[in-house]
Amino acid sequence: MISQYVLADHSDKYLVRVIDRVKVKGKSKPLMCYELLAAHDNATDRQKNIAETFATGFELYSKGDFKKALSAFEKCLPFEEPSFQGATNPSLIYIDRCKGLIENPPVEWDGIASLDRK
Repeated sequence: MISQYVLADHSDKYLVRVIDRVKVKGKSKPLMCYELLAAHDNATDRQKNIAETFATGFELYSKGDFKKALSAFEKCLPFEEPSFQGATNPSLIYIDRCKGLIENPPVEWDGIASLDRK
């Protein structure tokens, strides 16, 4: 994972996927976090597809359109790599988040999820 600050210096060299917008303790502005997928010169079609499709889902999620975001994240699943720790990946995490937010819509939404568990 890399932050928006690291990416700013290297965005022309690397293909990344947005992972989350997080609030860091002691800071008022959220921080964008990214997954480094590949050097642009070596990026595969799978990596390009997941970066683009996930970005669409993340944008919809950020705007509060959870049903459309859910659909986009589900389209990412065939392109996900198996996880080191088991059967989870960013798309599955956002699918779970979207389902929860569809079932229990937030009163106010700023696009930043409040994590209620580790």
